[in-house]
Amino acid sequence: MITSLPILFGEHIEISSTLFETLKKIVERIFTVTQSAPYKTALDELYFGGESPFPKEQQKIFREFLDNQKKEDGDSVPKFASFDFHIGGEDDLPKLIEFSYFPAGLHFWAGNILEESQKSHYEAELLKTCAGYSRIGITDEHLSEQIFLEEFLWFRDFLEKNGKTVFLAEAETVCMEDGEISLIPWKGITPLPPLQGGLTEQERKRETVDFLFNRFPFSDFLKIPERFAEIGEVEKQAPQQISTTVREWLYSEKLSLLLLQKDSELADYIPQTLPSWESVYSTEVKQKMSGKIVAKPVFSYGGKGVFLRPSHPILQKILDEKTPYLFQEFCAPPTLSDGRKYDIRLLAINGNISAVIARVYSGAITNFKNEGSGICGVGVVNSSCVKPPYPDTLCVHSSILSRISEHC
Repeated sequence: MITSLPILFGEHIEISSTLFETLKKIVERIFTVTQSAPYKTALDELYFGGESPFPKEQQKIFREFLDNQKKEDGDSVPKFASFDFHIGGEDDLPKLIEFSYFPAGLHFWAGNILEESQKSHYEAELLKTCAGYSRIGITDEHLSEQIFLEEFLWFRDFLEKNGKTVFLAEAETVCMEDGEISLIPWKGITPLPPLQGGLTEQERKRETVDFLFNRFPFSDFLKIPERFAEIGEVEKQAPQQISTTVREWLYSEKLSLLLLQKDSELADYIPQTLPSWESVYSTEVKQKMSGKIVAKPVFSYGGKGVFLRPSHPILQKILDEKTPYLFQEFCAPPTLSDGRKYDIRLLAINGNISAVIARVYSGAITNFKNEGSGICGVGVVNSSCVKPPYPDTLCVHSSILSRISEHC
């Protein structure tokens, strides 16, 4: 059964054009920094230096993909990215809470809430991500359980309307052999049939694809790398034929905040972030930051393992267990009149801002499990403008829209 996307069509949040321009500049700076040689050298030290918290087997996987980082056409910005901000903190500056080159879908359905003038630019950028390829795979794990399955289907329909042949597939059915990518099309069956048996020959038939939209999170890949090894082989043999790579994921992992906060142009917009594995910070974290931080496991997503304002005993437990965590200064999210919280997410395709949305939630951390939680459009307006009269669309003031269009 397909789960409906948590879209709050009847709701709308506004941000000022000044704030939007600030957020856009932060995103542009992140792209610049993460493409630079000094950043890559510093990242290398984080993963493989004497203070690296990662087991040797994980370091070996990292090393393989970082050594394989140069694409045939040279380094380029990721095809997809998302940047999450809390706004209106104590110093009245937006704070980058997290960013990812594996955005949780959203690119694929956002066209449904954009005005037509923006939607055409948005869809053109989507098509550029797979330009020159005709047979497309969209892959993740446990498709039947994905809350964003519906947007996978929307994206499939969008690509098929534009002349592509598209297959959804479970990540572990992907195979790279003799230079060809193949997969077993998903039939909407759970548990995964290829491993359980009971399929007909027709249902077992593999299909070749020449481009892979990969939505499988590599934090899961690291847990059982042998099970998903073929995804890695696609990147090694044909990195230009996969939408998001391990290489890009490593550059956007939470660990990156340790480096980005040192950049003079970004420092004011990133909460202070400390690593759990460097003993020099242990006393400071336990005694001075107890109850004032967010503890985030390095390799996780969707709020798994996150502790909001952890107490001294919880911090001590984290330090004792030596699981890699980041301790991030707590930045309170903005709230709506009914008490729900939200963050602002900028979405980028091919390095260009393509949409601005808000993730609204009522729990302790961002998720869509509670009633009233979901995603809504964001309007970017001049401070002198009245509230846009279209609450169910992403309304952008015309003067701002022209500037967005130049970058889309």
